[in-house]
Amino acid sequence: MAVKSFEEYEKELKKSYAPQEAAAIAANEQKYATEKKLTTDTYNRQIDETSKSYEDLYDENAVQRLVNEREVAENMANLGLTDSGLNRTQQTAVQLSYANSKNKIDVTRQKAIDTLTAQLADAITKLDIEQNDNAASIKSNYAALASSGAQDMYNNAVQEETKRIQADYDYRLSTYKEQQKAYEKQQAAYEKQ
Repeated sequence: MAVKSFEEYEKELKKSYAPQEAAAIAANEQKYATEKKLTTDTYNRQIDETSKSYEDLYDENAVQRLVNEREVAENMANLGLTDSGLNRTQQTAVQLSYANSKNKIDVTRQKAIDTLTAQLADAITKLDIEQNDNAASIKSNYAALASSGAQDMYNNAVQEETKRIQADYDYRLSTYKEQQKAYEKQQAAYEKQ
């Protein structure tokens, strides 16, 4: 009886472990898909909250514009310089102040959103790396398990084959010795005659 090679045993074990390995990898993917979704949802919620938190600043800026318009109009009226409210230069100055404040709010808001977006991308990248590392670890563990099992199976088969060959050798040797003794007895009996 011929002993299978180590590679044949390993191939058989890898085939038998394939469903378990695939299930472990699928569970790993599911785990990380869930973590990515939770992380994405958390950061998206923070981005929405950050964006909404700036609405109050926009409202304050709009109110400040109206206050500025009224103050300028009142100052002008108190000085007796105009009776029709704001002139174009004054309107432009108030609008420019409003636009500058709005721009500062926009820039600050966008920086906060960009920071959260970058943190989200970093978190997702980190999860992707962990997922790939875990998948590689799972594959490596199953490969090592198959290799170790194949080595054990091969060693056992070699030992069994060695025992079988030794038993066959011992049997043939004992048969030969018995035949040798029988021949020697025959020879001795022949010589006596």
